[in-house]
Amino acid sequence: MSSYIPEGPSATSLADELSPLLLQITMLTADALARLIAELHPPATEPRLPEMPAKGHSTAPKFDEDLANLQSFFTELEHHFARCQIRDDIVRKEQCLCYLNATTTDVWTGVTAYEDDGAP
Repeated sequence: MSSYIPEGPSATSLADELSPLLLQITMLTADALARLIAELHPPATEPRLPEMPAKGHSTAPKFDEDLANLQSFFTELEHHFARCQIRDDIVRKEQCLCYLNATTTDVWTGVTAYEDDGAP
């Protein structure tokens, strides 16, 4: 059995008619492939920085109002500031207050030294 392959002007016009259709199929396939690759390999995002532990968490800095433990409290804070890449003094002061009770917070924010560097 032989297959019929048109020759002459009609063969050229058939190729001309099929060419845009083949181009569309190729583009659709390329688009589908690009979407599949994007789904399988999502774009990289910047890693999130660790956050300060919540008050009361086992890893949170603790200050029990005993001045003998004050240095330890600040050492714990410095560790967390470094881990979380917190360098701004105002943010550090705000974070520090998060771990204090209301009475100690009132005392500390009333100290003139706390208000230095533009802190609220």
